[in-house]
Amino acid sequence: MRVNELFSIWSVKLIKRIIRATGKGRGESMPGKLARILDGDILRNLAKRTNTIIITGTNGKTTTSNLISAILGRGGLPVINNTSGNNLINGITQIYVEKAQELKKSRTKEWAVIECDEATIVPLLKEVHPVVIVINNFFRDQLDRYGEIDILINKMHEAIAATDARLILNTDDPFVARFSDLKNKKIYFGISKNAYHFEKTSVRESLYCPNCGSKLMYEAMFYSQLGYYTCEHCGFKRQIPDYEIKKIQRNNKGFLFQVTEKQQDEAGTGSSPNERTSDYQLSLFGVHNLYNALSAVSVAKELNLPNEAIFGGLENYKLKNGRMTIYHYNGTDRIVNLIKNPASADVAIGEINYDPQNKSVVFFLNDLTADGNDVSWIWDVDFERLAQSSISNFLCSGRRAWEMANRLKYADIDPNKIKVVPEIGKAMDFSLVHFTKTYYLPNYTALNSVNNYLVNKSAKENQEER
Repeated sequence: MRVNELFSIWSVKLIKRIIRATGKGRGESMPGKLARILDGDILRNLAKRTNTIIITGTNGKTTTSNLISAILGRGGLPVINNTSGNNLINGITQIYVEKAQELKKSRTKEWAVIECDEATIVPLLKEVHPVVIVINNFFRDQLDRYGEIDILINKMHEAIAATDARLILNTDDPFVARFSDLKNKKIYFGISKNAYHFEKTSVRESLYCPNCGSKLMYEAMFYSQLGYYTCEHCGFKRQIPDYEIKKIQRNNKGFLFQVTEKQQDEAGTGSSPNERTSDYQLSLFGVHNLYNALSAVSVAKELNLPNEAIFGGLENYKLKNGRMTIYHYNGTDRIVNLIKNPASADVAIGEINYDPQNKSVVFFLNDLTADGNDVSWIWDVDFERLAQSSISNFLCSGRRAWEMANRLKYADIDPNKIKVVPEIGKAMDFSLVHFTKTYYLPNYTALNSVNNYLVNKSAKENQEER
C-alpha cells in the first residue's frame, strides 16, 4: 500500500471519529474529501480491487442499491455499499477508504454496490470502471443544480458510452431507453401493462420522443412518463423486457409479484419463446418500489445468483432512511415517505389515496442546497387528488411551509383543514398530540429530523410500556 494511500486511510478514520464525537454530523463526506486531497488517486486505486455495480437515476437509488446488496450478501458474496445514500464523489470515496483494509486482505475481488448521484456519474466513471450500471428512471429534480433532463442525459450518455459495463435499463422510461443505442450489452426490465392498475394522474415529465421530438403514442401509462410508448415518426419504442413483472398483488407485507425471464436459445444467439417464471414477496409498500425490486432481481439474475438469495433479500429487507418507513406510536401508524420532485410526490399521493382509513398528512418543505433552492416543482404535483381523499388534517412545516399551504389551497383543499407550523420540532409535537394515523412527507433536509424524532418517540414509548 502506497504511503499517500495509507496516510489518507488513517486520516479519514481519525476525522470521522472526531466529527461524530463532537456531534458535528455523521462524518459521511468530509473525511472522503480529505482523502482525495491527500491522495488524488485513492478512489481509482481502491476501486480496482472491486467488481463495481453502479446504480443511478433520479428516484429509488438508495432502495435499489440496498436491495442488491442484501441479495448479494445472501448469495455469499462479500459486499461494500454506501447504504446511507452518500452518493456524491466524496461520500463514495469514503466508502472505499473505510473498507480499504478488507479490500487489501481479500484474495478475490469484493463486490461494491454504489449508489451514484446522476450528476456525479460523469466524473465517477473517470476513476471507477464498473461491471454493471443500473439506470432506474429520470425525472426533473433540483433544476437549479442539474439543469434540464436532456442536458443531464446527454452528458451521462457520452460518459457511459466510453465504458464496457453491462447496462440494466428500465425500458418503461423513454428517457432511460435513450441508452439503448449504446454498444454495451443491455438488459431491460419493465412492468406488464396488465400487471397492476395505476391511479391516473396528470403529472407527466415528457410525452415527446427523445430522438426526434415527435409526440409519443402511449398504449398504457403507469405514472409520470413510464409506460408502453412508441414514436410513429422515427420508430423509437419501448424495448421488450428481459425481466418483466406480469402479476402484482398487494398484501399486508407489501407486494407479491411474478417475474418472467426471457430465455436464450440453445446457441445463446437470441431469445427463446420459452419463459421462466418466479414469484417474489417484497416487504415494502409503494408501487414505485416494484421497479426498485425488479432492477435488483435483474442484476441478481445476470450474476447467476440463486433464487433463494433473491427470495430472502427481497422478503427480509427493511427500509432505511425514512423511505416508506412505518412507525407505531400511541396505537397508530406514522408513515414517513421522502418526496423530492413531482414524480416521487405523485406516487406518495397514490399510496395515501389507496389507504381508506381516516388520516392526516404533514408536509415538510425546505429549500436548502441539498433540497434544491427552487421549490416551484410543487406546482407540478397533482395535489388536487388529495381534495377528495379521507384526510382530516393537513399540516405544513419547514422553511417554505407557507408556500406549501398556499399550494394546497389552490388544489381546492378546504383551508379549514390546513395548519402551518414552520418549526419542524413543533410540527412533530403537534401531530403526535392531535393526529392519529399520519403520513409525513418531508423533502431531503427535513427527512433525518422527522425520522430521528419518530425513532426517539417510538423507543421512549416502548421503554415506558416495559
